[in-house]
Amino acid sequence: MRLRTGGLLRAALRSEPGRTGLAVLGIAVSAFLVMALLAAYRGIAAGVVAYTGQQAVDLWVAPMGTDNLIRSSGLLSGRETRRIRNTTGVRASGAVL
Repeated sequence: MRLRTGGLLRAALRSEPGRTGLAVLGIAVSAFLVMALLAAYRGIAAGVVAYTGQQAVDLWVAPMGTDNLIRSSGLLSGRETRRIRNTTGVRASGAVL
């Protein structure tokens, strides 16, 4: 016995055109949203790479356990900023991470 899934599928899709249209629209919108999120992530990642790749910056100091500059933030205390600035060879330091 041979299954005729192609014919059954066409018949099912034609019997409910409204439902078929909504399903196709839902899949298209979902695919668009995935692409939009991917584009936003890649844009942020490229911005972070460009920011951290500045030629004037040789060292980045981040909170312990930081594995991703996109998801991390923090502040250095005045004491820590002065300590870094007083390190030999350091011309400038900032408190914002």
